[in-house]
Amino acid sequence: MASTSERIVKVLVVGDTATGKTSIIKQCVYSQFSEEHIATATVDFTVKLMTRGDTTYRVQLWDIAGQDRFQTISRVYYRNAQAAFVVCDCTRKETLTNAVKWTSQVGEKVLLSNGEALPVILLVNKCDIPDNGMTDEEINAVRKQCGIQQWFRTSAKSGENISASMEKMLDEVIAHNAVGVEEPKEDVVVAETAEAPKKGCC
Repeated sequence: MASTSERIVKVLVVGDTATGKTSIIKQCVYSQFSEEHIATATVDFTVKLMTRGDTTYRVQLWDIAGQDRFQTISRVYYRNAQAAFVVCDCTRKETLTNAVKWTSQVGEKVLLSNGEALPVILLVNKCDIPDNGMTDEEINAVRKQCGIQQWFRTSAKSGENISASMEKMLDEVIAHNAVGVEEPKEDVVVAETAEAPKKGCC
C-alpha cells in the first residue's frame, strides 16, 4: 500500500461582523446553515479534512471575531497561519471597503515562514440575496487595491462556491509550499462562541 501523510493548514477567516464568516465555516465543514446568528467571541476554529493524492490536509478554519474591540488582541491567533479568507457582505458595501483593512491586518500580523505574504481569497458572501447591488467592477477594484488575486461570490445558505473557494485556497497553500508537517503549537486558549442569538446572516 502507498504511504499516506497528514499535514496541517491554518486558515484565517476574517472580515466585518455579521458578514457570515461562521455560517461559511459551518456550511463548508458540516453542510449546515442556520438563520440564527451566534456572535463569535474573540476566536473559534473548526477542522475540515481535505485530500490531495495520498496526503490528507487538516484544514483549521479560524473564525476571528469582527468587532473592533478584539483587534488589539488578535495577533496571537494569527500566528502560524498559512492562508486567509477575507469575507464581506454583498448587501453592505462598507464591508467590501473594509476588506482593505482586513487584508492589511493579515499582512501586518503574519507572514509565511519564507517571508512571503499569505495567499488571501476574498469571499463576497450572501449572493443568494437578489438585487444585492454589488457589481463585479466594485469588487475587482477593491481586490486590486488589496493585492488579492482571487475572489468568489458565495452563499453560506445555498452553499454556492463554498467548496470551490476551499479547493482554490488549498491549491494556493500548496503552491506557496506553506503547509505544515505537524500541528502548530498554540499556547493560547480558544474562546467559546457567545450564546446571544442575533439576526441571521448568510
